Amino acid sequence: MKVLIVDDSETLRVQLKKDLEAGGFSVVEGFDGINGLEMLAANKDVKVVICDVNMPRMDGLTMMEK
Repeated sequence: MKVLIVDDSETLRVQLKKDLEAGGFSVVEGFDGINGLEMLAANKDVKVVICDVNMPRMDGLTMMEK
């Protein structure tokens, strides 16, 4: 299963990716809401999104609405 992590903290993304991949998940990353939407468009097979709320350019709540 493919998971998208969207967070402006690179440290958090790296740790989550490491943990999820160790559990057998495939992981892609986005660094803010706009980039997260771009990653979703490029990865139609994403099944789960883990998203921060407070991010620059577009927050997580707005991203989820779109």
